[in-house]
Amino acid sequence: MDTIKKRYNAIDFLRGFTIINMIIYHGLFDLENFYGFNFDHNFYYYQQYICISFILISGYSTHFSNNFKKKFLILCGLSLLITLGSYVFSKEDAIYFGIIHFFAGATLVHMLIKKYIKKINPKLGLIVNTILFVCLKRIYYGSIFFGKLIPPKALYDLNLFILGLP
Repeated sequence: MDTIKKRYNAIDFLRGFTIINMIIYHGLFDLENFYGFNFDHNFYYYQQYICISFILISGYSTHFSNNFKKKFLILCGLSLLITLGSYVFSKEDAIYFGIIHFFAGATLVHMLIKKYIKKINPKLGLIVNTILFVCLKRIYYGSIFFGKLIPPKALYDLNLFILGLP
């Protein structure tokens, strides 16, 4: 007899709402960047909201999943398709590390440290991860800890895009 997984309507709603916002954002992005429309608006915070929403919902939903190896392989396959497809479409705008790539990496890290994560107080984990996120948010642009530290320029030449470096 099949067991029916319990659905959490709030999580499903938030996930669907975020997917709809992602589709809208990418539609606007494509219109502006590939078809010459000018919306005269900075969509940076909208894009950040969508990414952060996906990450938080995914993190919260992690304990509902069981087969992380299958999930990892699917995400890796999708990541490869996204990179190859975007490269073929536009070499200059190829996506080497996007949100799906992030989820593949996060799933791998989760599989490796799963038993240790369970020992961490969830509130402490949320606080520490939020602090790290905020402090490292601008690493792509060459600074960390609110511009107080500047990483060595040589790090940016090592192709460590998976760590947020260009």
